[in-house]
Amino acid sequence: KLVGKKAKIIQRPMQEGDLDTVVRIHRECFPEDNSTLEDARDWIGANWRATPRTSFFVLEDEQGLVGGYILWLEKGGFRQKAVLELEQIGVTSSWRGRGCATLLIKESLRRMRVRLEAKGRSLKLVEVTTSADNEAQRLYKKTLGALVEATISDLYVGDEAIMVARNP
Repeated sequence: KLVGKKAKIIQRPMQEGDLDTVVRIHRECFPEDNSTLEDARDWIGANWRATPRTSFFVLEDEQGLVGGYILWLEKGGFRQKAVLELEQIGVTSSWRGRGCATLLIKESLRRMRVRLEAKGRSLKLVEVTTSADNEAQRLYKKTLGALVEATISDLYVGDEAIMVARNP
């Protein structure tokens, strides 16, 4: 649990009833990712339904309000040594600066490890793709130990850095 400026915040798996809130946070944090609200809902919904390949987790406060989410996906099949991608993380502006992104990453990654171990598997590495100029690179380095391994020019809305955490 995280004690924020006003309320305790917990991280939990996303539920179907969270979909509209997660779509709203997605639109706030990534306005260029989908052309319309309907596109954003379709993209988030399709990813949510792709479980167990994908896993969403949300942050919730004492009043039941959701203020952030994280999306993990397993790459390259369900391998003995899993490769996870931190596909997307979003925290609504009123929840930023309280350690929410760090909580989302650390606690959801812990849950992902538990899931893998329950199937007799282990985590090999974590990949993160983000804008080459995104300050979140510091967060990924600090919380995961991720380092930039490559940059792809003009991938989405600009250059994208491919970060890899080999011992997360």
